[in-house]
Amino acid sequence: MRHAGTVVLVLAAAAVAGATTIAIDFEQPAYMPGPLAGQQGWQGLITNGTANVVGGYNGPAMPGQQAVEVKNVGGEIRLRLDLPGDLVALGGPLVVLQYDIMNVTNMQNPEYPWGYPTTFRTRLYDAQEGYAPIGNMHYDGGGGPANQAWVGMEPDGDPAGWDPDGSPAWTDPNWHTVAWTLNFQTREFLAITFDGVVYPHATWFADWNGGGTAGGIADSADWLELRLFADGGNDIWMIDNYVLTATPEPTSLLLLALGMLLRRR
Repeated sequence: MRHAGTVVLVLAAAAVAGATTIAIDFEQPAYMPGPLAGQQGWQGLITNGTANVVGGYNGPAMPGQQAVEVKNVGGEIRLRLDLPGDLVALGGPLVVLQYDIMNVTNMQNPEYPWGYPTTFRTRLYDAQEGYAPIGNMHYDGGGGPANQAWVGMEPDGDPAGWDPDGSPAWTDPNWHTVAWTLNFQTREFLAITFDGVVYPHATWFADWNGGGTAGGIADSADWLELRLFADGGNDIWMIDNYVLTATPEPTSLLLLALGMLLRRR
């Protein structure tokens, strides 16, 4: 359970340590209604679906009146944003990817009374390696979407695979706030936070080429990806309020927090 204490401490001490933060709220004037691709550096890699900035929706993490509506009508949609720098180099190895998410079609299609099949991903990538540290996604094969992570086998030796994170599946078409906490120094997936509840982990970054060498394990966070697969053919998801935060290594935060407590005494 050491990770639970680490995550709580990081959240408490982030303001003291001076975190590096990138916030994307999809609001005007930076973002105008219409296709997301081509706005503020977003690139369309696969464009068989749609991803449009729309009004009338807003996630709970930040105020506003716009969000991005993502549909896979016609096939898969995939977009990428080159971040203004590597979060690991800018702020430190502890990186949190947070966003607001809504599955509009969740449990609403009469063809799938047991749950609507869909696969939605939003990930951080290492631009040079072309890999994500973990294969995080929201998948619904029945019973509502659940958060999952493809994690690796180093250094514990366990087989790589999709890892259940302990957080709940949801069957409502409402907003939820999700965050993935990653330590790029130790290459650990530390926790997922779902609607404010932290679910700790002790699992490792995926080795995508299976060799345990450079070229298969991400050590940077400088691409942001948004992707909806073709599963159901007419899924509708909303995404809003990305907050990307990088802070120093957790041990440094612990020493800093302890020092502050001693000075207060």
